Amino acid sequence: RMEVLRARMSHDAEGLRVDPVAHQGSGSLPSMIHVDALVFLPPGPEVYDAGSMVLALPLHTAASADPPLR
Repeated sequence: RMEVLRARMSHDAEGLRVDPVAHQGSGSLPSMIHVDALVFLPPGPEVYDAGSMVLALPLHTAASADPPLR
């Protein structure tokens, strides 16, 4: 089955990078605070090496970069 992982997106020397957050359980709502991407892993290998290409969906927009209204 397809797996969907919560992740953090960043830039490094090689381009965009996504790193899964430590706690992936469905009840781990506090882990959502630091998530800004979802990674979709198709059925297949159980282990992905660092640097593997994956499909990621950013969860932020240019509008979300603005400070919140008070």
